[in-house]
Amino acid sequence: MTIARTCSIGILVAVAALASCGKLKVSDSGSSASRTAAGDSAASNATSQSSPSQPAASQPAASQPGHSTAAAPAGTQASPAAVVQVSEASSVQGTLSDRNGPAPDFSWKDAAGTEHSLHDYRGKVVMINFWGTWCGPCRGELPDIVKIRQEMQDKGFEVIGLNVNEQPRADMTAPQYVAAFAQQNGLYYPLVLASDELVEAYGGIEAVPTTFIVNGKGNVVKKLVGRQNDQAFRDAINAAM
Repeated sequence: MTIARTCSIGILVAVAALASCGKLKVSDSGSSASRTAAGDSAASNATSQSSPSQPAASQPAASQPGHSTAAAPAGTQASPAAVVQVSEASSVQGTLSDRNGPAPDFSWKDAAGTEHSLHDYRGKVVMINFWGTWCGPCRGELPDIVKIRQEMQDKGFEVIGLNVNEQPRADMTAPQYVAAFAQQNGLYYPLVLASDELVEAYGGIEAVPTTFIVNGKGNVVKKLVGRQNDQAFRDAINAAM
């Protein structure tokens, strides 16, 4: 699979010398797709005050192939039992045929082998955030997403992060790298490495971040493309409550 990725300077050492944005081509076998890091939306041109940090070069091995776990670091706002878990999408059902139609269901297995699915969250408002650790605008909106989830989780709200185009880094697999990044930045919601099938089920994600708001009945009620600010997220979530 040949993937073109456009990202902000400083994301990778290999593109550190570019003036503003660089293009990376990653080759793999399979179909061809393209993902672009979307810039800030008109509603949010300001740089986030909290900059997500990058993980160190070495992390423990994943507990299962395709999975990685990391305990919550000391000093975070998550509960002591919070654990970061990164999984791969295991099945996809349905396609988004209408902008406000049923959200395609998908499932994943955690490190213990327990299967979870989007359908499990029926009755809650769910933010489905297509993103990547390599994407500057995606990282820029993470502090707002984390804060909103902390404040609204008890009100029937959850976030599922769907990672696209994640690649192995140094001595870490893609799930290990995402888990390390999530641990350092307090991402204690489900993180799933999106397959091409899952990306296509949601209409084909051409730019990240792309966020879908799903209401308690399982229907997509809002699609947001590009980096959003706190108020834009809250307005979409509250409208779905």
